[in-house]
Amino acid sequence: MPRIVLHIGPHKTGTTYLQARLHESREALRAVDVDYWEGGLDGTTAHHKIAEVTRSGDEAALARLLQPLENVAQEVVILSSENFDLLRGPGVQRLKAALPAGRSVEVVYFVRDATELLLSSWQEHVKHGGVPGFHAYAIQHLATPLASSLLNPCRVLDVYRNAFGTDAVSVVDYDEARASGDIFDAFATACGRPEITRFGAPLRSNMTMELWFAEFMRALNVLALEAGVLRYSNVRQALLRLRKSDAAMQLLLAEAQRRITGAMQIGRAHV
Repeated sequence: MPRIVLHIGPHKTGTTYLQARLHESREALRAVDVDYWEGGLDGTTAHHKIAEVTRSGDEAALARLLQPLENVAQEVVILSSENFDLLRGPGVQRLKAALPAGRSVEVVYFVRDATELLLSSWQEHVKHGGVPGFHAYAIQHLATPLASSLLNPCRVLDVYRNAFGTDAVSVVDYDEARASGDIFDAFATACGRPEITRFGAPLRSNMTMELWFAEFMRALNVLALEAGVLRYSNVRQALLRLRKSDAAMQLLLAEAQRRITGAMQIGRAHV
């Protein structure tokens, strides 16, 4: 039966890498009856537009967006957005109702070690203007672990199981997949199409920052907030630009690395 593979993330589990590789391999995938659908990409490599319209509650707009799926010839259609994990019960039901009735739906979700996921999510928060230190960020999740999607993946998985059925949801161990080689291989297997692993080359995408650099960026976010000039990721953008071209900034970063790394080592010694 024709089917849709709905890759729902979550964030910080290699989604950007998987999406970039699928997007790069679109033509080769179509040749083996797999379509990484161009609809809903909205100029990106992921189907964030579909997640966005679903969350908006505009059922008519969602129906218009997904209607062209009816004309896709390939047996397997892949839709991927880590923002699908932000949908709650009504949103997932809305998405289910808008997908073509003639295709079954299979959901793929990656789980990651909670400690690593917390750290990586904090770094992503800092990249986009976040100001809490790691401990303050982590305690927000640790204080109510069952309410945290980072610590309790069932908060997301149960919603999709209720909508599509338990057997339709595949859970992939991100850490095991990385240790075994390439997470794209694990994704292809979860899709039931292991032969697509030969398509595309491994890519470097959305790499995790070094801890000292994340803490330095966070400190700059705090200063920008106090000065009233913090705007989403403007600090990160300016810092990355200056890091490449400004000699004074490169010296400052070298000193910041020395001091922050030293402070972190002292902190570990007292734990």
